[in-house]
Amino acid sequence: MKKEDSNWDQEIESRLRENFVVDLKKPEIDQFERAVIIRKVLDEKKWSIREMAKQWGFSKSTLEDWLLFNKLTQEEYEKLLKKGMTHTEIYRSLREQRTKTKTSMKIVKIDFEIKKMLKVFEKATDSADYTDKTTELVAELKTVLKTYEAMIKNDKNV
Repeated sequence: MKKEDSNWDQEIESRLRENFVVDLKKPEIDQFERAVIIRKVLDEKKWSIREMAKQWGFSKSTLEDWLLFNKLTQEEYEKLLKKGMTHTEIYRSLREQRTKTKTSMKIVKIDFEIKKMLKVFEKATDSADYTDKTTELVAELKTVLKTYEAMIKNDKNV
């Protein structure tokens, strides 16, 4: 009888998970929980993303986007939010890197910091308040950017 109970429990759990998957579009569902559930269903059913999309009526790209959040931990996500990055910016950074085999949080962070700096410079061009220190800092920034640019070129050539 225990074997039957175990199968019954698994069947109930599977049905509950399937019913939950149908509700995955609800905005109140946490993106990390959504990603974990999708991955579990895919693994249990041995489905491809395309097969799951067909079975559940989601587009393949929607499922792929939802699965992006498996690449971050909740802690990494919270740190990015505390640094001022929006959910949309985090999502876009993950999506841009979807073709890479492993998401590097360092790259996501540096991309965000560069975007933030660009916004600061765009706002600063409206004012004419420059000092000798401004000139000094711009020169220092140029040096750092040239070094970083060389590192990026070097990584792409490897």
